[in-house]
Amino acid sequence: MLLIALGGIALVASMQVRASVGGPIRQSNPEKGWFFYQHPPVWKVPPKLLTATPAPLPKTPVAPKCSMMRTWTAKCGFVNPGDSFAFQEKERDALLRQMSMEPDNRAAVQAAQYYMRWVTDRAIEAANVWQYNLVQNPSLDPTVRMPFSQLGLQLMTGVKTARAKNIYAVLKKEKAFLVYFSRYHCDFCQAMDRILLYMRQDHGIAIWNTPIDGKCMPNFKNHCYTGRKAILAAELLRVKVVPTVFLYVPGGTPAQDLWMRVSTGFTDEQALSGRIVSFFTAYRRALLEGIHNGIDGTPPVDFSSRPASGIAAGVTGHPIPIPTAKDVRRLLAH
Repeated sequence: MLLIALGGIALVASMQVRASVGGPIRQSNPEKGWFFYQHPPVWKVPPKLLTATPAPLPKTPVAPKCSMMRTWTAKCGFVNPGDSFAFQEKERDALLRQMSMEPDNRAAVQAAQYYMRWVTDRAIEAANVWQYNLVQNPSLDPTVRMPFSQLGLQLMTGVKTARAKNIYAVLKKEKAFLVYFSRYHCDFCQAMDRILLYMRQDHGIAIWNTPIDGKCMPNFKNHCYTGRKAILAAELLRVKVVPTVFLYVPGGTPAQDLWMRVSTGFTDEQALSGRIVSFFTAYRRALLEGIHNGIDGTPPVDFSSRPASGIAAGVTGHPIPIPTAKDVRRLLAH
């Protein structure tokens, strides 16, 4: 079958313990240490240290010309633009340009730092509101359908596993297999050799090794194809880097055969398996929908449908006002 397929496409310092204002501690015998029956020396703290308060940062007055967008220049440094988006754009471009052109100018770098601090403060506030909105309005939260918490992933794995079994059953029924392009003296190829062995054991899908240098990988010596057609296939499939893995599904004629790239470089088993299920499903959906969006010989795909989800529908109907505390007490009383 592989022969036919290939033919068809060709990363402390120790400290001396001393009181900063009360003198040395147990200097007579430092090795004796501190014990529960001994009283530590009384620290003599100057009254000023107990009452002193931090001095407020001095406020730099802003010149009138610097407070207006029309007359502001980079020499003014950062000025709070208030609610003017255009003003902050002007400051952003000028201050970042000044810092980039004068990286050794402390004043220029500091002005840009003040701008970035202003932006960061607003980003933090927006992030907090963003998270609040996600919780209050679940339709904005993609993790409701595709959770990424540890427990959520475990639950979703069960749903995806059942779906993956069905897809692999279809692939085996249609006599599909993986084609693994490699070079023997390639570290990533050697690592992928083990990953693909696990793929074959876990999913039962056939895998053929097609070495570019003619030397079969250790775990696929009995499923290996070499020769001129292997080189031609790599050229036609544009295999510029190895390891590269393709999914091949026979289609009756060479023109109807499916060749779909599912891995370039090192890819772990979970990611590789997920791509096979996702890409093949999208390909079949595109065929059913009559979508022809393939580019440069790649097969058409349709990812528009909603992914498999573990949630179920809630109540339907018109939205109702948020209940008040009185409403909740009345409801709980029943």
